Amino acid sequence: MDFSAFTNSLGCPFCIIDSKTEYALQQMNPAFSNLFCLDSQSENKLSDFLLPGDLNSFKEKILENKCFSYDGRAKDKNGHMLFLHFECSPLEEEGAFSCICIDETEKKRAQNFLAEKEERLRLGVEDAHFGVWEYDLATNTMIHSSALLKKMNLEYQIEDVAEHFVSTGRIHPDSLFPYLEVHEALQRGDPSAEADIRFFCTQDDCRWIHIKYTTIYDDETGSPIKAIGTAVDITTQKNAQFKSLMDEMYRKAMTSDALYLIEVNINQNIVVKNDERLNNRLGKSISAFRQLVETMAAKMVYEDDQRVFLSSLSKENLLGLFRSRRQNFTFDYRIVVSEEEVQWTRVYGSFVMEPLMGDICLLMYARNINDEKARERALKEGAEKDSLTQLYNRATTQHKIDYELGVAADNDQNCVLFMIDLDDFKTVNDNYGHLYGDAVLCEITSRIKSVFRETDVIGRVGGDEFAVFLRNVPSLEFVESKADALCSVMQKPMTFDTEDRSVSGSVGIALSPKHGNTFKNLYECADEALYQAKDAGKNCFVVFRNKLKI
Repeated sequence: MDFSAFTNSLGCPFCIIDSKTEYALQQMNPAFSNLFCLDSQSENKLSDFLLPGDLNSFKEKILENKCFSYDGRAKDKNGHMLFLHFECSPLEEEGAFSCICIDETEKKRAQNFLAEKEERLRLGVEDAHFGVWEYDLATNTMIHSSALLKKMNLEYQIEDVAEHFVSTGRIHPDSLFPYLEVHEALQRGDPSAEADIRFFCTQDDCRWIHIKYTTIYDDETGSPIKAIGTAVDITTQKNAQFKSLMDEMYRKAMTSDALYLIEVNINQNIVVKNDERLNNRLGKSISAFRQLVETMAAKMVYEDDQRVFLSSLSKENLLGLFRSRRQNFTFDYRIVVSEEEVQWTRVYGSFVMEPLMGDICLLMYARNINDEKARERALKEGAEKDSLTQLYNRATTQHKIDYELGVAADNDQNCVLFMIDLDDFKTVNDNYGHLYGDAVLCEITSRIKSVFRETDVIGRVGGDEFAVFLRNVPSLEFVESKADALCSVMQKPMTFDTEDRSVSGSVGIALSPKHGNTFKNLYECADEALYQAKDAGKNCFVVFRNKLKI
């Protein structure tokens, strides 16, 4: 039996789809063409019978190029809705799929009928906290007779439901988005949609209501025609949830060695609960949150961190964080302990919405993180610095000099790079040992630092090679005076084990922007000048192409 005869003998609909020719049906058996009333002699495509939404999903499955199952909807030539189950497998020919189709229309209709009956039965019992209504999707009309909805002062029949509740102000502004999202889902024909919304029963009575819709479809067309809506008053649960969240946040704060702990209503600018430790530090209790923040900044916060502190705890920033769905946040600042001491502190903040009025509340506490900052600093310095001399290592030196060159370029400043190499240092290690050599390097480091400012970049870029970078130098004479001082301080005798020994150094100098505006360019020029100094007899300095002026 050939392939065509085999597929024709199948009892269920079968086809072959080619994704390379706009998902055309290359072949179909009589059961398939009869199901959709297709002419087997014409060019047929998936789009001839699958609904648009299901068509796109089906195509995405095919593009994965592997076996798959798919449940979709289609229409026959009379426009009747069909519910289909497909079993599809890729063929050897690229882009071709074999598909067996099973008609599950009657099964789906039976399931929908039972689901509707079950939903109506489940919703049959209602009390003052439970409401049921019928929502006609075509006319956008709601009809109800439940006790809860009457208690909420709703009329028996309401037209233009979505627009009605928005325009009359019955939906709290914070709940508009989830409320409208539910109605959009119903218009799309989604099987169900639900949300927690805040609803004004009266002008002064706002309650939390959980609404849920279950969509009912037409038996013939499969189109959504109406929905059964339910409403449950969950205000009590929301209040309990709010209290539980606040209790949990308080528990975490109290077990974390908090320096202070406060609860704030951001919308009302009220400090709900203050901390006696904070009151004592400030000398008074402050009930307005903004005033509290400003007073803390002025009396407690280190001057350089006041701006960060104020902006982090501004109403605009806090509400922005909450709207971006941030439940928690942290930031670091320094507290002034005394004139000589500051203490690193981390603020931990957690948001929660007050259930009745919808105000955003904040629980905020602070912890001492001095030890953590010290560990971070030690790790950073360990990665940036040479372990022997505690100068910047080569990589950090290059990074910092490139950064300083960028700043200098922006400010039209002249800079200089000194490359320093100790003369005949190998003989020091060979004659006296590496421990002695290490001591010499540490002493030379100290002497180099004595010549330059704390803001200058000083690094050890090789075994006995050092780099010093200065920004905003005034003249070539200034550079030469620094080089003279450098050579002089290095050759002074060193006393080790009661013996005086001298170690000299040679210096190569490159200028920026004359010789380059990157570390690499300046290093190459200064290194060449350094070797010229070695050739000139050592213990001296050479400026690259010596006749340049700043």
